[in-house]
Amino acid sequence: MSAIDWHSNIAESFDSGYQRSARFAERLRVLGALIEQHLPDGGTFLDAGCGSGVFSLIAARRAAHVTGFDGSADMIALARAKPLPNVQAQVSFEVAELGEIAKFGPGEYDVVFSSSVLEYVEDLRNGLNAHAAMLRSGGVLIVSMPNGDSLYRLAERTVFEAIGRPRYLRYVRHMPRADELAQLVRRAGLQQLSTATFGAAPLLGPAMRALGMARKSDTLTVIAARRGGGLRLKYEPPSQGPGGGWCHINLHERYGGTLPKKLEFSQISARPRHPAQDARILEAYKKFEATMKAPCT
Repeated sequence: MSAIDWHSNIAESFDSGYQRSARFAERLRVLGALIEQHLPDGGTFLDAGCGSGVFSLIAARRAAHVTGFDGSADMIALARAKPLPNVQAQVSFEVAELGEIAKFGPGEYDVVFSSSVLEYVEDLRNGLNAHAAMLRSGGVLIVSMPNGDSLYRLAERTVFEAIGRPRYLRYVRHMPRADELAQLVRRAGLQQLSTATFGAAPLLGPAMRALGMARKSDTLTVIAARRGGGLRLKYEPPSQGPGGGWCHINLHERYGGTLPKKLEFSQISARPRHPAQDARILEAYKKFEATMKAPCT
């Protein structure tokens, strides 16, 4: 039996966990908030190992295009059966394995999302690199995995080696520590934006959180990282007249302060694929005409 077979066998019970489990509810809240934070209106979203499509449907509330794929046909059937929250979004679910990710279009996505999937691949570094390659310039990769810093995970592995339970661990290949995952993300050419832990461990988890030891108890970790890029703008300092210099400004950052009057569009480093994204970038540019944090010179 493979990891895909395992998840096919538990597809319905896993999906129902989002309605009945406090731990699943926390997963939904933490990862859903990251999607809301990093996915622009009218953007593109790739859900790699989408399972029953829960997070794809969160993305569909604001994205123009959402693609979810999973190796389990049973999971994809559940995803396709769910009602769409936004009839304007183009949402598709396909049966495909992680090794086929490139067929969905490298460099096309504002957000690439992977929740509790990459721990099952043989080569974690190659898996992260393949996910990063799907991002457009300025896009964000969101990855959650088992927390290798968790004392609970260490105990869980020790029990598994003794009695073979919990059974799902026979398929898990990777439980990176936070610093290991951050290093792999940097090697994939991405800039780390944030990291967090979630999924309180049974029994002592709440107490350890109260003592400020969540990183050593929480069962899951998530990292968000951006591929370099944004808008390339020409800046002419008012005191210097024509000339100025070129700078890269990411639309999700560098707000605040006052923007000089002379700021011209020069080039969009990754041309938007859909009209809705053109409108999004133009709207962001209007905001830059009023506010920006310390333009480069």
